[in-house]
Amino acid sequence: MRRFLVLIGVMSCLATTFGQEKPLLRLDGYWWARQDQANKVTFAFGFAAGATESSAEAKEFFSLLHCKEETQKVANLKSHLDDWNFSSIAAPQLVEGVDEFYRDFRNKGIHVVRAMLYVSAQIRGVPSDELAHRLDGLRKLAAEP
Repeated sequence: MRRFLVLIGVMSCLATTFGQEKPLLRLDGYWWARQDQANKVTFAFGFAAGATESSAEAKEFFSLLHCKEETQKVANLKSHLDDWNFSSIAAPQLVEGVDEFYRDFRNKGIHVVRAMLYVSAQIRGVPSDELAHRLDGLRKLAAEP
């Protein structure tokens, strides 16, 4: 239970960060471009390790729930946990993908966490039509004031 509460705390912090109107530090493509290779790999490794661990903890928590009927919200959440599993992706591969993602000027305003999730989906072989839909949504979200 303690692990789940930590997971909720981490996710709440991430949600709060994404919801800020004027963050002190924008972790977007412009920030990413200012990082050297070592910082990028370190950031990617730390993010991937934390995201993967959180995903595993959440899956464990859901496996402990013995509900007769699973709510739609729980089913939706469980289906998105794989997006947060980076265990099969090496940090340098993730960095290379994020570098490529940000080469497109239309992606510069997208938060680096969202970029990493998108790149992870590319690596995992998500169909191109779904990727195009996701990217369109990310660009619209980044363009909001």
